[in-house]
Amino acid sequence: MIHIVKRKCSRTPEPVSNVNTSRGTPIRIVVTGGECTGKSTLARDIASRLSVPWSQEGARVYLQRVNHPLTAADIEPIARLQVEFEDQAIQASGQLVILDSDLVSTVVYSHHYYQQSPVWIVEQASVLLADLY
Repeated sequence: MIHIVKRKCSRTPEPVSNVNTSRGTPIRIVVTGGECTGKSTLARDIASRLSVPWSQEGARVYLQRVNHPLTAADIEPIARLQVEFEDQAIQASGQLVILDSDLVSTVVYSHHYYQQSPVWIVEQASVLLADLY
């Protein structure tokens, strides 16, 4: 089990997701694992095979957009993009959605590389937990 120590940050934004996480939302399956291990390919292929929506990994898309080495300052925009991608896939879904990563991965990445994560991201990761990892 991962224990995350919440640290105070300068501001705590409102929840970033507009998707209802209560009953009635699609089952969310997250493909998780180390960097460059084929998660994106697997997520896309599973979604294609099952004819369900999938979301891209926010960090990968963000890195391609900014084209610079990531820093701790990039964690919040990555998290917002991740939630945006998840929301789009969930809203397009009926009963099932495949997610290529989620906020839990963002929190783990942030703690591993920067020894911290903004509180709102940790809180949202807890609220938006998937059904299966």
